[in-house]
Amino acid sequence: MTLEKCQCGQNYEHHSGPTHAFLGASAGCWKAYGQVLALEYKDPKRWEGHRYTVDAYACQHPGRCEPRTIESINLHLVSLCLVLERGMSTDFATQNAIRIPNELNPRWIEPPTSFGSIGIADLLRVQNSEEHLKLSREYAREVWQSWGRSHALIHKYCDWICDSVASTRPKDLS
Repeated sequence: MTLEKCQCGQNYEHHSGPTHAFLGASAGCWKAYGQVLALEYKDPKRWEGHRYTVDAYACQHPGRCEPRTIESINLHLVSLCLVLERGMSTDFATQNAIRIPNELNPRWIEPPTSFGSIGIADLLRVQNSEEHLKLSREYAREVWQSWGRSHALIHKYCDWICDSVASTRPKDLS
């Protein structure tokens, strides 16, 4: 068995299958990600960790500097920040992080040299839904922390989202 190092820093069995169009994932890592997503789609409890999984995976595989990766890394980091630091729901993050590439013209953020010790394959090894949900949250926290030098910029984007949402709420007329 030949192992291949992925951009995330984890080693995966060499696989000649497909990869993502612009994320920096090896074919073996991309295959593991697909397997994790399949488990999440089948199990409502595992599904609760889906937003954490998607955002952490994308942030752990930022790819190269090009328009699609610039949009991707910014919106996934914003989503992690909204959920992990601002206490917003995953639904709120999903609905609002997508606004970043369309309205703020984000820039490339240089990736960290390490994305933490948890990889997507770790989510495949958990035995039950509760463990999956707990580990998906830890995975998201660890990946978010690895991008620490970019937090100030991401906080500005999150402030913009929260301010713009607040300004569109109807005024209390009572």
